[in-house]
Amino acid sequence: MNLRQPCLKVIEHLPPIPGATGRLLATLARRDLEFKDLVKLAEGDAVLAGRVLALANSGAYGRRRNVDSIQYAIAFIGVSAIRRNAVSWAMGSVFRHFHPAESAAWSTTRFMAHSEHTATLCDMFCDRFPVREAEAAYMAGLTHDIGKLVMAMANRDAPGEVLDFMRLTGTPMVEAERELLGIGHPEISGMAAERWHLPDAICDAVYRHHNPEPDDKSAAPLSLVVAHADRVVNSIGFGIVPETPAKFEMCWPGRESAARAALDSFRLTLMPANGTSTQQGDLMMELAT
Repeated sequence: MNLRQPCLKVIEHLPPIPGATGRLLATLARRDLEFKDLVKLAEGDAVLAGRVLALANSGAYGRRRNVDSIQYAIAFIGVSAIRRNAVSWAMGSVFRHFHPAESAAWSTTRFMAHSEHTATLCDMFCDRFPVREAEAAYMAGLTHDIGKLVMAMANRDAPGEVLDFMRLTGTPMVEAERELLGIGHPEISGMAAERWHLPDAICDAVYRHHNPEPDDKSAAPLSLVVAHADRVVNSIGFGIVPETPAKFEMCWPGRESAARAALDSFRLTLMPANGTSTQQGDLMMELAT
């Protein structure tokens, strides 16, 4: 089975990111986005405003009184959390055009959870140490595995065949994809990012996230940040492939302390409002100690 041409056809028909959504994403991607700017942005977008208020009043934040002010909702939840959620909401409008067949080897729900968690951890790494093109980190994490979605759309049997081959031979995923399908998901992710006219930093990071650049003392390369975040998220049971998580130990010379601080913050995002730990939260706690 060679999926190169079918995947290219899927990419050709990817829905473009609408102009308004693209402008919203560009604004939200700024890591220097200030409180007043986000309030103005939300107040000027009825859909975004509704989602901000819904999030503030959700069980995840444990509010007992109704929040009906955009300004208070953003102050209550925090600019960083709202920014990350809003980028996911905006990209969700694009992802909704994808309808690959569900199977034992493919779940769009798992894909979205993996993408959003990877994006969040990429962003949190950027909070702890310098990263090149840090403003692109969240979008790079969100789109790094879009190639897997394109593969599932090009051929509904592809995810299952790759998974079976991996189990039978012990071949790593990207190698299995290239052996069976003639192309790996990082290449497809890079082509999809180019199709959406995403910044070069994002296109490069998603293309290289399984073969990242070596670290740089002055600032970590974005491809390496995505690679580490991807591995962590897979290791705590949020992988796209329904496999038992592989044991993962953070090995990032010179950045272990900062990376573990980011993992501590990330672990809190996996804990429900009542404070009881989930299975993933327990795994995160083990990983971060």
